[in-house]
Amino acid sequence: MMTKRWLLLIFMNVVLSSTSLFLFAEDAPVVAFDMNHREIFTPFAERRLNYATFYQMFETDGFTTKLAAEELTSEYLKNIDTLVIYGAMRPLMSREILAITKFVKRGGKLLILLHISSPLAELTKKFNILVSNYIVLDPVGKIGKANDFYVANLAKHPLNTGVESLAVYGSWGVKAIKEAKTIALTSAKAWMEQNGNQLKDNFEISEMIGIVAINEAKGGRVIVIADDAPFLDEFINQRSEEHTSELQSHSFISYAVFCLKKKNNKYFKSKHYRFIY
Repeated sequence: MMTKRWLLLIFMNVVLSSTSLFLFAEDAPVVAFDMNHREIFTPFAERRLNYATFYQMFETDGFTTKLAAEELTSEYLKNIDTLVIYGAMRPLMSREILAITKFVKRGGKLLILLHISSPLAELTKKFNILVSNYIVLDPVGKIGKANDFYVANLAKHPLNTGVESLAVYGSWGVKAIKEAKTIALTSAKAWMEQNGNQLKDNFEISEMIGIVAINEAKGGRVIVIADDAPFLDEFINQRSEEHTSELQSHSFISYAVFCLKKKNNKYFKSKHYRFIY
């Protein structure tokens, strides 16, 4: 059986490199966790809604880790191999987006975990991955609450090796365009929840919606995961009796924020603007 720790080790190796790594060498890959955009969860202390376990797993397995508590400039990123942006609540500045774009073009890896979609919409769009305005509901594989469900429609990709399904708890959607690819999707019965009643209304379209997207065509590697919950301490330390490759908790209440925007906002929610362009 595959444990969640082994699954995450596979994930980290795929994120960081497509080749084998000598993890304890002096040139061990450097992983930076962004701390400069009002992240509400931290890697400092192990609590239900922190990233301490995920962060410590990098350290335990020989990676050099850093906390990026400053502006993400080209100068800072030149000594980084992988940048993790998790749960950002404040948008990146345009010059930071430019610096990150250059970072990826020179071979850098970027992992984005969404807590709120809109602060990172401009960044993901640079890599032809759009994020949704709405959280996603899927009655297939529902865990407990309507917006907590398993994602089992997985494309053939190294990132999905050994994964049966991924549990999400209030996930947004992602849409890959051009050379980007969606590698994990909902069932065809999923929809974007546009009015907050958690019921499928006639104006809400049932469709397969992306949850994980990747772009490997711009020099480096960009992975966008539409929910940050699987990497939080509450979930990463859970073990499923039914599926050891899932990151899940049946008892946890979803913390996802449902953001309603004003009608005159350029991201006004309608079926024509379900994704942020």
